[in-house]
Amino acid sequence: CSPPGRGWVCGISCAQLRDADLSDDLGCMQFIFEEHARISGDGYNAWAVYQPYCRGKSDTMIDGCFEEGENAIVPTPPTTRRPIAPPKNFPRGKVYERCELAQELYYRHGLPYDQIATWVCIAHRESSYNVSAIGRLNADGSEDHGLFQISDIYWCSPPGKGWVCGLSCA
Repeated sequence: CSPPGRGWVCGISCAQLRDADLSDDLGCMQFIFEEHARISGDGYNAWAVYQPYCRGKSDTMIDGCFEEGENAIVPTPPTTRRPIAPPKNFPRGKVYERCELAQELYYRHGLPYDQIATWVCIAHRESSYNVSAIGRLNADGSEDHGLFQISDIYWCSPPGKGWVCGLSCA
């Protein structure tokens, strides 16, 4: 089982996926993406909304979010990543605007530009851009957490529960 507050695979509590600090969400998201890319060849397949709503349909999700035309600043990957010190107390319940999320994913967290539209689409479909969203529609009783609705059955753990082995950690 997972010790209280420690995710089984991502090493984070589910509560960490519901605050406004996206760095832990993105670290877990990247791990999930890479694992599913290894298994299926397409890491986005980890999110059920990807195939029906986002695959090949997400380019419009970032329309108007970055400058276009002659005076456009073409986003390029940063050459060096400067650590950004997060604020000490993250607000809970942040709901992003579409372009705000796109810009944060690219400029602050350095996600590749060609992935931004797909991640914005997934966040839109999974949580309506709400970092505190909790999905409770899973038949197995598990919950999905945060902006990208990361499942607690494998990826994060609520304090005191070990979803994988079914035993309490107490």
